[in-house]
Amino acid sequence: MKKRGTLIALALCTALVFTGCSGSNSKDGKDSKNTGEKIDISDMKDSDDLVKALDLKDLGKYMTLGQYKGLEGTKMVYEITDEDVNAQVNGTLFQNSAVVTDRPVQDGDIVNIDYVGTVDGVEFEGGKGQNYDLTIGSGEFIDGFETGLIGATTGQEVDVNVTFPDPYQNNTDLSGKNAVFHVTVNSISAPPELTDEWVAANTEYKTVDEYKASIRKMIEDSNDDQSIYYLATSLFSQVQENSEIKEYPEDLVKQETQNYKDQIESMYAAAAGMTMDEFIEAQGYTEETFNELAEEKGKERLQQKMIVQAIMNAEDMRITQEDYDKMVEDYAQRYGFESKDTMIQSYGEDMVKDTILWNKVGDVLVENGKITDQTVDEGEADTSGASQGESDGSDAAQQEETAE
Repeated sequence: MKKRGTLIALALCTALVFTGCSGSNSKDGKDSKNTGEKIDISDMKDSDDLVKALDLKDLGKYMTLGQYKGLEGTKMVYEITDEDVNAQVNGTLFQNSAVVTDRPVQDGDIVNIDYVGTVDGVEFEGGKGQNYDLTIGSGEFIDGFETGLIGATTGQEVDVNVTFPDPYQNNTDLSGKNAVFHVTVNSISAPPELTDEWVAANTEYKTVDEYKASIRKMIEDSNDDQSIYYLATSLFSQVQENSEIKEYPEDLVKQETQNYKDQIESMYAAAAGMTMDEFIEAQGYTEETFNELAEEKGKERLQQKMIVQAIMNAEDMRITQEDYDKMVEDYAQRYGFESKDTMIQSYGEDMVKDTILWNKVGDVLVENGKITDQTVDEGEADTSGASQGESDGSDAAQQEETAE
């Protein structure tokens, strides 16, 4: 089972910077499940010029690598339907919508509106919105609101009469009440019709069938990347549980701790326009407690690198600088960066390297694991379509969602 590289690891390790991304720590010797014969993790011969997760001689002095082959895991396999493909296609068409001025609102149009709702002539909380993009027929707003706009023209003001559901959980005071929404239609937009001509002019394909086939392949690839990443993460967590860290090299703990602090400062404090001290205080830490957190996270990152390097040693995974440079180029191209330098600038050289090597080790875990496929609906995967506009927080006109 071959896994394509993925930048999901980058996103997760960045997003979980305050909670860690390793999932669990290796156990002390008594709890280790490393009950088989000792795995040789001594440094690879003639490895000085190889790319490594960690340049640490005598790795076996600091840790014992637990079982990493034959681990059990479940891989999600998503069923892709025509409806899933059409939803993705419609999202793309939505993004290519163009303003129309020569006709009134029709079903399927995107209207930009201002609206104010009243009950018995009195405005109510949550009943106002401005510059809201609403797709007619989406069912996003309560019954009668969207159909009440059909036939309106750009610039027209329309009073739409509706009745709130009973009960109406977003605001129980409105349950079952009649309301009037005064709506101004700011603009009307419509997605293009999906034709061979549109496909040829706007994509690298010539026909609708070719285009839809490419969308299906894209969804399948994206889901497979995601599934294998989470599978590899689960297997790696088992390796962490199975392994024993005897001690952490003090100089590397200091290095990883400082790396963590630098990442917080460059990616979070600076982005928030704060000094490091201001950001730490805003997160509820004192200097002392933040330093403790940074050391803890530094050890978590170091532990992960130690296990990755241990598996690389055990597998004699020899990655030359030339091999690695090609991997970085492939990642940058696959994920839409202008160049590998742009990707490295976005994530940092260390994080890019850590991700690539983690994924290489993940391949080993998956390929040597006892994997069971579990089929699930595509709807459970994260393949969202286009966004349908931003609200100012108003929700009284929007349809409530009821959990099934």
